[in-house]
Amino acid sequence: MYIILEIDNVISDDSWRADKIKKEKLMPSGKFHEYNMLCGFDVPGNEWLFDNDHEVVVLTSRPRFYVEPTKQWLLNANISPACLIMREDNDHSSSLQLRKKQLFNFSETMKATADEIVGAYDSQQEIVDMYSDSGIPSYLVSIHREHEK
Repeated sequence: MYIILEIDNVISDDSWRADKIKKEKLMPSGKFHEYNMLCGFDVPGNEWLFDNDHEVVVLTSRPRFYVEPTKQWLLNANISPACLIMREDNDHSSSLQLRKKQLFNFSETMKATADEIVGAYDSQQEIVDMYSDSGIPSYLVSIHREHEK
């Protein structure tokens, strides 16, 4: 059985790096670069989500450019995901559209059905609603009040 998690603000406390988002930049790669580069220093949170017997699936908005600090953070937090799907570097789709693609990719890669997913957790209501509409038990969870991205 699988549990689907986002990283930022769900299992890692990214609140301390929110001010690193360059809101004046138009391209996401410039807007979030410093924010994402510091991801390895986040403190884990909501450990109950990954401290269980379910296989963890991580679907994250972080671009693949940051795969190494992301994997290192997961390792340091004692999380060994069965599947890690990150945003492609040139994918500028909305969080909702991205997560739909990632869910499809996970289902195709792992041959998993909604019945095999015990829960999907995200800090954005529209993503939680999408999971629910897909027949997946879904929950709105956050470590802190979401900062504007």
